[in-house]
Amino acid sequence: MGELSPGLLEAGVRGALLDRLQVARWPVMCASARPRRRNSAAVSCLLVGSGAGGMPVSASVDAILRGAVSASAALVEQGLENRVVIDAVEFIEIFEDVAISAAEGSEACLHDGDLAARCAGRAATSRPARPPPPELRCDEQPDW
Repeated sequence: MGELSPGLLEAGVRGALLDRLQVARWPVMCASARPRRRNSAAVSCLLVGSGAGGMPVSASVDAILRGAVSASAALVEQGLENRVVIDAVEFIEIFEDVAISAAEGSEACLHDGDLAARCAGRAATSRPARPPPPELRCDEQPDW
């Protein structure tokens, strides 16, 4: 079994999104949509590779966001930008300390580097699903 790298995760996310978004070409889906209306493709993700997978949370967030941006660019190349748009990426995490790290990682990705330029006008927001119980924050790997 090989190790997961940020590059492999990015490629996997891109491929999965493009496979899933090919439904935009299906006549049944398109017939139910109003003409010239783009379908929203909001995406919910788990933090793949983080923790026991050996990848820092920030690297997982970065790779997933890069995969989504790459998939969005591929949709434009295929001429589907007027049919479907990836307009949101949501990260789901049950552990508060990891969720905080993910929120900080997504904020950093959207403000620094080339990903920031490709996602201009997007904001990173975080919200708990329910009020979290008081916990200590720890950014160490879970296998310590």
